Formats: sequence, C-alpha cells, structure tokens
Amino acid sequence: MWLYAFWAKYDGTEEVAPQRESKSQIISKNIRKELLGRTWQATVPDGFEERRLPPHTMTGPLFGDSDSSSKALLSTHVRLARSPSAKSNTTGSQPKPYKDNIIPQHVVQTTYARLKDKYASILIQNWAEVTEPSKHVFEDIAIAAFLIELWKIMYTQNSCNGQEECEKRKSATSSFPGFVDIACGNGVLVYLLHAEGYRGWGFDARRRKSWEKYPPSTQDRLKESICIPSIFRSAASEQIPDTVETNDGVFEKDTFIISNHADELTIWTPLLGALAQPTSPLPFLAIPCCSHSISGSKYRYPPPKKPSAKSNTEGQPNEKHSQDTQPSTGDLKALRATKLAERDDPGLPSSTYGALTAKTVSLAEELGYDVEKTLMRIPSTRNIGIIGGLNTWKASKGNQGNSTGESWDSGEMEERVRQVVEREAMKDGGLKAAAGIWIDRSLGLHRGQGRGKVKGGEQHG
Repeated sequence: MWLYAFWAKYDGTEEVAPQRESKSQIISKNIRKELLGRTWQATVPDGFEERRLPPHTMTGPLFGDSDSSSKALLSTHVRLARSPSAKSNTTGSQPKPYKDNIIPQHVVQTTYARLKDKYASILIQNWAEVTEPSKHVFEDIAIAAFLIELWKIMYTQNSCNGQEECEKRKSATSSFPGFVDIACGNGVLVYLLHAEGYRGWGFDARRRKSWEKYPPSTQDRLKESICIPSIFRSAASEQIPDTVETNDGVFEKDTFIISNHADELTIWTPLLGALAQPTSPLPFLAIPCCSHSISGSKYRYPPPKKPSAKSNTEGQPNEKHSQDTQPSTGDLKALRATKLAERDDPGLPSSTYGALTAKTVSLAEELGYDVEKTLMRIPSTRNIGIIGGLNTWKASKGNQGNSTGESWDSGEMEERVRQVVEREAMKDGGLKAAAGIWIDRSLGLHRGQGRGKVKGGEQHG
C-alpha cells in the first residue's frame, strides 16, 4: 500500500511525494501526533515541574531544542519499535522470556530469605578464603534456593499437592536420588543442600581452606578429585600419578548434576549425564561462566547461526555454529553497536558467554535432552541457568524405575557421545591430543598452577 509523506518547508508550504513508509516511520509519526498538546512532567532539582507543550513550541521534523525531554521520549519509542524485542519470531509469536519462567519469583525469594537468615552469618564469619565472602555466600544461597524449589517440582509425589510446605519439602528430600556438584569450589552449595536434607557430594581439582570449617558430615562429602572422562582416559597416553584421586564422571543412577560455574566442565555437563546413564541421561543444572573447549583450553565459540529459510537436507549434521568467530563484513558503526550490546548483555548469542551458553544447549539437545533456560536471580552477570531433563522428569513423576519418558539404547547413546567428543576435539588436534591437554590441565589445577578457580574474571573461593 502506498502512503504519502508530507514534509513541511520552512516557508510554510507543503510538498507531497509518494514513498513507502517503514513500520518505524509510521510509529514515529503516530507517536508525534499523540504527543501534541499533552501534559508532561520534567525532573528538576527541586522536584517535578509540570508544563504543557503547545504545538507552536515544536520545530523541525521532530521536536525542537526547546523540549529535549519530549524529544528523548520520542526517540525512545522509536528505538523500542525498532528493537528485536518488538518483532515477532519466525513462528509469528512474540519471543518467550525466560525470567522466572520455571519457578515464580516469590517462591524462590521466600526460600532464599529463609536460607539467608539461617546460614549467611555463620558462613561469612567462618570464611577462610582470600576472596570477599558476601558475594559468594549470597550467590550460592540463591542457587540453593532455586535448586530446592526445582527439586520440589521434580521429586515431590503428586499425592503431596495441597499439603503444608514442610510436608512437601519432606517428600522431596525423601524421594531425592542425590546430587553431585562438579567443580564445587568453596563447597558452600554442598553444605547448604546437605544441611537442608538433600544428600549428595561435590568434588574439585583442588581442596579449599573453607572445607575445614564445615561440620564433619559435610567435609566427608567434599572430595579433592580431578574428573577424567572415560573417553579421554582410554584415548590418552599420559600417566596419572597414583597419589592423585580421579573420577570418570560416571555417577550413580538418577543423580542430579550441578554445574555451577564449572568452567572446563561446562560443556561436558550433558555429555557426562549421557555417559553416566545412557538409557536415561541424568538431569542437570548448568550455569556457564568461562568458555573452554572440549579439551579444557580457553576457547571462544562462534555465535549460533541465524535461522534461514533453507534447512539442511535430511541425514546431514546440523551445524548450528558458524565457522567464523569474527564478522567479515559490516561497517564500524554496526560492529561497535554489537560490542556495546555484548557488554551490556553478556547473554546475547554474539557474546562469548552467550555463545558458550548456546553451545551447551546445542550439545544437550543433540544428545536428546529437553532443555530450558532461565535467568538466575544471583549477584552475577553470568546468570543463565540451563536445565536439562526437567520436562521428562515432570512427565514421569510418580513412576517407578524410569525417570524419563524416552528410552535410549545404551550402545547407541555411548556411540553418539563419542562422535560428539571426536568432532569437538578436532579443533585441538584430535581425540588423543585433546585428552592429553585435558589431563595436563587437570593436573595443573590440582597442583594449584594456572588460573586456579576463576569465575567470571574473579578468583572464586
């Protein structure tokens, strides 16, 4: 449909020219008409000053310099109209937000307040690390609150609906199969969950001073151990000293994997879940932080490709990530805008953190996981939670002996994981080379060399 745009000349005459107006131009014009004659409030040092903007105060194509606040308001409306959030996705629906999309905010907040009142002061008083305690303590309390409410959804029997909160929590803990906190760091999360009645354990490549401050029952559940996945152990030629405790990442049946800023183990999280229980991969919560390749080396994953009209032919692998880590075309203004957006929102797919998150989700989905993302309410910019296997557990709640709604052949799943690892190891020189790098880095972390436990650019306790 052809529309007509009118430009007012400075001498007051009008000139008419046919032009196809864009959606943002139409919105801008309608907003400008709507703003004429309205009453606005402008913030001043002494409070609020109310004034009306008559039409004669407006000059130029938009608003004149005499009213900067209204001009800024119009610019904001136009920017929001042009932003991706105002556009529909390929299915024609609005993008689904993933904040408080799994557990209501007030539910997690109530549990967080209870845990904070009960544990925060004693944890801060007994802090033995060189890092500032409050940030780590409050962050782990928030994650513990989320996990407790998540596990109520997953492990509370249907017959408990409608009962008191304490009974619901008791039901969840009694049917809980156990957890493992991989790269558990200072062990606060293990302590909190164990104190709340959830059995489980955690391991890290290097023992922490804080571990000695916990009760003996918690200390018994914190292990100094390096994880050498079975695929790497069989492929590597490097020898591991007998004095170093190791594990192969094959955890007990139905164990819930916690991967909280696990760095090198982040993208291994869904792989370990599938290797530990091929017929029904273990559920997990992964909160990515620093980006590493399958060998443990620092690596920035390319951002996922944008959806295109042409789909891959059947039988060909769906490569979801582009091969170029940097854009080859584009003006400097656009590139700068992209960098600024990455700084303001590290969860964007084009950022290092966003690309790592997308890669972890992609690997999990490739192994048959149903995956959901949620923004964790924690004091960290690395706050995207990836939950694998939630829907299958919810669908089978109350069933005995089968935790997922889909059964996988053990040999088929193990072969699928091997193919994924071999493909990802190509960037490190192949499976054997990647395995050697992994073992060398793990032993270095065990000896306290290298970066130590760094999370989000800060040394983690």
